Amino acid sequence: MWPTRGIFVLERMRAVAGSPNLRLDVMAPVPYYPSIAVGWRRAFARVPRMERIEGFDVYHPRYFMTPKIGMTFYGLSMGLCSVPAMRAVTRSAPIDLIDAHFAYPDGVAAALLSRMIGVPLILTVRGSDINVSAQLPVIKPWVRWALRIARHVVAVSQALAERVAELGVAREKIAVIPNGIDPHKFYAMPREEARAKLGVPKNRPMILSVGNLAAHKGMDVLIEAMHHFRETEAIKTGTGKEPLLYLIGEGPDRIALERKIRDFALEDSVRLVGSLPHHELVLWYNAADLFCLASQREGCPNVVKEALACGTPVLASPVGGMPEILHSPSMGVLVPRSARAFASAMRDALMREWDRQAISRLGQEQTWDRVGQRIRELFASARQAHA
Repeated sequence: MWPTRGIFVLERMRAVAGSPNLRLDVMAPVPYYPSIAVGWRRAFARVPRMERIEGFDVYHPRYFMTPKIGMTFYGLSMGLCSVPAMRAVTRSAPIDLIDAHFAYPDGVAAALLSRMIGVPLILTVRGSDINVSAQLPVIKPWVRWALRIARHVVAVSQALAERVAELGVAREKIAVIPNGIDPHKFYAMPREEARAKLGVPKNRPMILSVGNLAAHKGMDVLIEAMHHFRETEAIKTGTGKEPLLYLIGEGPDRIALERKIRDFALEDSVRLVGSLPHHELVLWYNAADLFCLASQREGCPNVVKEALACGTPVLASPVGGMPEILHSPSMGVLVPRSARAFASAMRDALMREWDRQAISRLGQEQTWDRVGQRIRELFASARQAHA
C-alpha cells in the first residue's frame, strides 16, 4: 500500500537473509475492510492475502480494527487473527524465532504468537512505539508485557534504549543497533551532476527535507524558517540569493502546508515534491547544499543517515537518536526546534565550507551488512538460550 514506508525494515531483512540456511517469511497484517469504494481505508481491501516481495513470502492476514476507540485491543486482535496464517506457515517449515518490529501493536501480536507456538521473540523498537504509544495509559501495560516476553529488545538508538529501560526492561537484554546504510544506493556525486539530472536550478542554494507531511516532522517549522530567512537572513549569506526548499513526502498536513506557503508568499521558494521511490532520493540528497529535519520526536531517522552518506551536511532538532548520528560537528549541527533558530542555522551552514567527501565517509560507516551481522548474532543467542 505504501511502498516507501518501512524501507528500513526491508533493508534489515535483506541484510539478515544474506546468511545461508536462514529462511525469512513475513507476516504483515492489515486491518479488515469491506470491499466498498468508500474512504481511504478501502485500499486495505485490495491487499492480497499473500504476495512475494523481493524474494520474501509476505502474508497479509486481516485483523479487526475500530479506528481510535478500539486502540487498546489492536495488538490482541492482530495476534489472534494472525494465528491461521501462522499455522499455514508452520505446515511448510517449522518456525524457530519471531523477529518483530515496533512494540505496538505489532510487538504485542508477535509476543502472543511467540507464546502460542513456543519460540523466542526478538523485538525491535523504533521510536513512536515507545515515545508515543507506550506513554498512553491504556497501551503501556501491553507494551511492557511484550517487552518482557521478548528474549532480546533491539533499540535503534541509545536514547530509545533508555526509554525502554524506564519501562522496566533489564538493560542486559537491550541491544542498541542503529539503522544502517547501503553505500551502493547512497553515495556522493558532484552536486552539479545531480542538479542537472533533476532539472533543478543551479544558481540558488538548495535545502532539502524528506519525511511524512505530518505535524511531528516539522515541515511547517522549515516553511516558517524560510519566511524568516527571506526577511532577515538572505542578505547575510553574502550572496543575497534566497535558497529553495524542497519537501519530499506525502501526508495528512499537505493542504495546511500549501496554505502556509501561500500565506507567506513562498511559492517561488518552497516546493512540495510529493512521495518518491526510495532509489531516486540519492540524486536529491546530492543536489542539496543542506538537509534539514525539524522533527518533534525521532528514533533513528534513516533520511538523515542517507543524506550524510551522500555527503550532505545536516541541520536537525536534538531529539531521539539525532545527537548520536551527528556525533561530529563536521557532519552538521543540532538546532533548537524553532523557525528562527533554523533560519539562523541555515544562514550559517550555507556560508560554511563543508568537506562533503569526509561527511560521506562518516555517513557510510554503519552499513546494513554490519547491522545484519549483529542481528544474526542475537538470533543465535536467542535460539541457544531457548534450546
